[in-house]
Amino acid sequence: MLKYGDIPIKQVARRLNYETLQSFSKAFTRIMGYPPSRYAAQQRGREAEEQSSANG
Repeated sequence: MLKYGDIPIKQVARRLNYETLQSFSKAFTRIMGYPPSRYAAQQRGREAEEQSSANG
């Protein structure tokens, strides 16, 4: 869900049954080593690079 950035992080947290965005962010950061907002931004950057390369 975060990979494509089409759903806000708060909604992702709710869909995964986290009561708060903060608890989701804390768990995500503990597992991944960085917050979900950074992951989502990285994924959007990669998608843009791939599109640029394909059009290139």
